[in-house]
Amino acid sequence: MNYDDDPRGELSQGEQSSSKEMELLKSQIQDMQLEIDILKETLDVLKKTPASI
Repeated sequence: MNYDDDPRGELSQGEQSSSKEMELLKSQIQDMQLEIDILKETLDVLKKTPASI
């Protein structure tokens, strides 16, 4: 996933986040954690697989 294209607004001091924004952020965290877990497992598989050159 590429979040670079997602424009970010500044959160001014004292401004509270909306429930919708919090749910979006939690969802993004879950997506990123899943991506991290998949990449870690991929690395483990690649380390165990003998190179076929």
